[in-house]
Amino acid sequence: MQINNAITAVNAAGGGTVELTDGTFVCAASIVLKSHVHLDCTRATFTWDVADSLFEATGTEGTSTLLTASGAVGDSSVAVTAAAGFAVGDYVLIGDEGSVYGGWVDGEIHRIRAIAGLTFSLDADLWLAHTTANSAFCMRLDMVHDFSITGGFIDGSSAIQAKSVNGMTFIYCADFKIQDIVSEEVADGFICMFSCVSGEITKNNIWGTARDGAGYVWLVWRLQWPPYPSQRVLHVRTLCQATVQQLTTAPLCIRPLITTSS
Repeated sequence: MQINNAITAVNAAGGGTVELTDGTFVCAASIVLKSHVHLDCTRATFTWDVADSLFEATGTEGTSTLLTASGAVGDSSVAVTAAAGFAVGDYVLIGDEGSVYGGWVDGEIHRIRAIAGLTFSLDADLWLAHTTANSAFCMRLDMVHDFSITGGFIDGSSAIQAKSVNGMTFIYCADFKIQDIVSEEVADGFICMFSCVSGEITKNNIWGTARDGAGYVWLVWRLQWPPYPSQRVLHVRTLCQATVQQLTTAPLCIRPLITTSS
């Protein structure tokens, strides 16, 4: 798909903006977002004919190492078995064996501030306890980061959208902005996020779902969110209503481990 080709080319060149022309784009595949690419959809309308989200961004799991000492709430560093494969600035997920939510590893996400031997200093204190008895680990995440979508009309009324899909699905993403989008009749929800940090979702208008016409029109679920300082909180200025109406602009902050479909 030409949009994906353009996103890939801009990402390979170090980043920039992909501006879509005026018109309707009938997508036969998901639009895959990449780091440092900003998608300007101000003049675009989208429909799609695949049983997946229209926009997708998925980071990957990298090197993992076990903790050599349990981590307590409030600790600012972790001791690890091996430091190879990690670097200052990396995003890491710290969790315990078996901490899997909906098929994705659960835990808390941090960045490595400094490395001294086998000790990683973190950008914020731990907000959960992690024990060696539960095989606590530190895993590098290759996050999709520094990307945005601005503008556009998402038309979810096509027949395929009677299936369970979202307008957007983000997994292991950071430092993103979604703004000024109109979304109508998407079957499941406007956006679904798994283990994301530092996002801003503002000034979007979301209308009823194709499946029932007046069900939930906003979807933020299975979202593990550490209580970072204010600059790292997910900022949402688009709220849903239970009926098909234009949405309010009151602010909402997603708190840790909240699961909601409304």
